[in-house]
Amino acid sequence: SEPDNPELYFQRSKWNLSMKKTALAELDIRKAITLDSTKSDYYLLLADICFAGFRIPDAETAFRKAASL
Repeated sequence: SEPDNPELYFQRSKWNLSMKKTALAELDIRKAITLDSTKSDYYLLLADICFAGFRIPDAETAFRKAASL
């Protein structure tokens, strides 16, 4: 087990999103971002999750953060 590996949270978040488990996907991607906030892919996934939940302002914020990295 690697509880401090952000890539594992990122991968699990993508899987959860593919299974339409957006709440779990968001928890995982936010944990990944907490562990490593330098990955634009993490913010892009957060934007996708927010967009899937019709949270357009949150999606835009995450997308802008991804673009700035």
